Amino acid sequence: MTVEVLRLVESEVSVFDNPLSLVFVVTACTVTNPLEVIKVRIQLQGELLACGEYTVHYRNVLQAFYAVASTESMRSLQKGLVPALCYQFLMNGCRFGAYQAFDNAGFFRSGSSGGGGDVIL
Repeated sequence: MTVEVLRLVESEVSVFDNPLSLVFVVTACTVTNPLEVIKVRIQLQGELLACGEYTVHYRNVLQAFYAVASTESMRSLQKGLVPALCYQFLMNGCRFGAYQAFDNAGFFRSGSSGGGGDVIL
């Protein structure tokens, strides 16, 4: 067990071991960010006023997309994209890097480290 832990510490595991996974994370975040923007706007409309004392700006998701894009711009649908990408990059980068480090150390396999063992997850 001590040898495996030392091998885990000595191994040079980088966030960029699987760059294609990070490309997919960034793509998914970019595609779904407009949905997050619309969701938050719908949730927060009239939040600070009493029930019935505010005007309803967004009736549903499609109308909200149209209203935001026509009154502001299409770029406003991507507000908050940079912090969201940073969050996803750090969170998933750490997750993928830690998984790869533990997998290289053999923590997820019950057999030999040659790759023929059963997955323990």
